[in-house]
Amino acid sequence: MEPVHGGLSSLKGAYPEMQRMCEKVRPKDNYRYFYPILYRMQVVAGTNYFIKVHVDEDKYVHICVSQALPCNGGECSISGIQSNKTLEDPIDYFPLGTK
Repeated sequence: MEPVHGGLSSLKGAYPEMQRMCEKVRPKDNYRYFYPILYRMQVVAGTNYFIKVHVDEDKYVHICVSQALPCNGGECSISGIQSNKTLEDPIDYFPLGTK
């Protein structure tokens, strides 16, 4: 099921382009790795990607990457992050700007 405008999509596996996007917005924190594994997306005036990222042995963070519309440059920026996540934690919407 694809997202309804403003709602979250179903859970999807990350793909190679998602890794490139995450590397562009990777925070300066000392994460051992930064591998996206699952994501959900939200279509608004652009797209928000809520991504589960593997950062250490059994540690994960959830990040929100906002991508502007192509007519606005299509740039990506990290707009929120939740720490101390596990593989089992569901990826849900969280307020942008969350650190």
